[in-house]
Amino acid sequence: MENQIPQIQPQSVNISKEIETWKLPKGSIARLGRGSVNDLAISQDRKYFAVGTDIGAWIYERSTLAPIALWDTERGMVTTLDFSFNKNQWLVTGNADGIVKVWDLRRGICISKMKRSERKGSKWREGISQVVFSGNSQYIASSVRSTDVVYIWHAETGEQISRFSATPDIRGKWRGLRRPLCFSDDGCLLACGSPANTEGTADFISVWDVKTGEYIASLRGNTAQVLFLAFSPCGQYLAAGDMFGTLQEWYVTTGKQTRVFSKYAEKYWMIPSYSPSGALYAAGVGKVDTAATFVWDVESHEKLKTFKRPAAIGSIRFSKGTSLAFARAAEINLWDVDIPHTVAVVSTEVSFPSCVTFSPDGQTLLTAGTGPATCWDVFSKEQSRRLISRAVTKTPVSTETKVHSVYISPSGNIDALGSARNMLYVWNLETHQTINRSDLLQKSVPFAERPGEQGADLDSRLYVWDRQGNHYTLTGHTAHEEYVQAAVFSPTGEKWASGDYDGRLYVWDRHGNPRKALIGHTATIKGVAFAPDGKHLASASDDETVRIWNVTSGAELISLSLTQLNPERYNGDLGPKQELIRQQRERSKQEDRPARPEIGALAFSPCGNIIAGGLYGEIRLWDGMTYEVIRTILPPLTCRRQFALVFSPSGYYLASGAWWDGTEKVSIRLWEVATGENIATFWGHTTDIQCLAFSPDGTLLASGSFDGTVLLWDMTPYLQNETS
Repeated sequence: MENQIPQIQPQSVNISKEIETWKLPKGSIARLGRGSVNDLAISQDRKYFAVGTDIGAWIYERSTLAPIALWDTERGMVTTLDFSFNKNQWLVTGNADGIVKVWDLRRGICISKMKRSERKGSKWREGISQVVFSGNSQYIASSVRSTDVVYIWHAETGEQISRFSATPDIRGKWRGLRRPLCFSDDGCLLACGSPANTEGTADFISVWDVKTGEYIASLRGNTAQVLFLAFSPCGQYLAAGDMFGTLQEWYVTTGKQTRVFSKYAEKYWMIPSYSPSGALYAAGVGKVDTAATFVWDVESHEKLKTFKRPAAIGSIRFSKGTSLAFARAAEINLWDVDIPHTVAVVSTEVSFPSCVTFSPDGQTLLTAGTGPATCWDVFSKEQSRRLISRAVTKTPVSTETKVHSVYISPSGNIDALGSARNMLYVWNLETHQTINRSDLLQKSVPFAERPGEQGADLDSRLYVWDRQGNHYTLTGHTAHEEYVQAAVFSPTGEKWASGDYDGRLYVWDRHGNPRKALIGHTATIKGVAFAPDGKHLASASDDETVRIWNVTSGAELISLSLTQLNPERYNGDLGPKQELIRQQRERSKQEDRPARPEIGALAFSPCGNIIAGGLYGEIRLWDGMTYEVIRTILPPLTCRRQFALVFSPSGYYLASGAWWDGTEKVSIRLWEVATGENIATFWGHTTDIQCLAFSPDGTLLASGSFDGTVLLWDMTPYLQNETS
């Protein structure tokens, strides 16, 4: 049986190689990474732990830390999961489409499937927020993002037993965040966080009697959204941790608070958990710029364990006051209260890949984004090196550095171009030596007026260091909270370009030589691309233009409009013009149609004679010399945002990757550049395609997705077309 859990011995070898081929989509030869982590669960006997990811639910053996099964991959997007308390050892999963499934761990099969009620106009934001088993494992409760509905299902049959709602007089602005649930151990009570005001800035806790459906308590006192709940073993007490870091405990029968802990408020999120003996523990998760996570004995006010925090915590589960599991950039940490000095670390291999780059010899693929950067051996499909994808400097830097571009030199040196909050960095990934650091000091200085703007603007000084420690002072990007929107290396790695939220565009020199700002855009820069010779730069902006620049002089050569073309201008190879007009009319009816032209990617062909732009609803090709539109490709309506583009090494093909648009999987399409024909379509990722790269010989296509994986696609069947 396909889903049967295999017997994996502790001494097994080459496990990772097997994992890379589990449940692969058609046309792919390997999956790198195990998916973005959404939730964690630990079995009651602590023999297994499960990880809910964007590609499915992974089951791990606790003793070996080895994955032994991958389930629920048809759609993926597993947002929450929980283990049962019975000897049958069931696992329940909930996904972003509102589907709940119960799995039998022993037989490796799905035994029941449920789905939340559909609402008119409902979207993915109303997916399953949390699922929990009752103490006797007979029932499952599920909460839904962005609504106040709580469902109770019969675990084995899938029958809906009850449906609860918070008090009808208040409907808060549900923000799509976690809606916590918990059963009392005897299964008689169910608690859920509910909005306390119409602004959605505070919560109360609703408590129901499961058997009668009676609403028995409204526990108030939290001034922020409640994120975590826990009943005491006796069922008389309920503890809650909210977004402000306050930990509160109520006596459920009377609804009165018994204890309030706010010592760590505004620094930590507190996750309460009662031990089997009734002792209250809490895990504190540091918020932004806080450097630690800890476990705290609430009764004695004693810290039991402190974890250093090199990256933000994404998901956390504190099970019965005995076991803690939490995920951060590309790894999962496991810790047990009764073994306080041991922390198990499980690699998830890839975080959120925003950049995939092949080495010039094609033997190495580097994946980078947030979290560690990883070098993969292309032949074996195994990790060869893991690199720290953040600059190490004397000045503190946010650990959530996003890598925008990577340059691998012919000699094998690897440089990264990334941003962290209001800093732009260029550094060597292997030595961690900073080549260029752009510190933004929030000073107000005069700024030259740009077209369409009046008056002065806030600006900053930008400092550039070279390898010898010499520095230069330049005028740079504004100190916006997330100012760098796009950045890229030149083909030789000697220069890089960066564009920001406010429309400022700069080209920097590796040796610290200042270059003029490229003035013209008036809104957020969405994409930048160098021509193959490095002499020209293309930039796309929310100001509805693509501009071409002379890199040496900084002069704008031309501004290309992104407005919708008249059907008469579309290439005849696209089919009957009546079909084109019909598609345009269909697009205009879509509820999420943007108010203005939207562009997400730019790419030059290898010889520079064609420029491709991924627009909302189309891929537009311009002549690289005359800048006239030579062809417009219209993807299907289910993949309107083609925001990842790359030409094949020969320039014969153009590959495009879409963002999620309601489909079960997201498409990657191979287009013949000369005709605009869709040669092949690959379905594999569960959400947005972030980046694409061809191997130097064109035999592989790597795709990085926001689902936390990179897929390798076999291009050899299409190479014969290039030479025929």
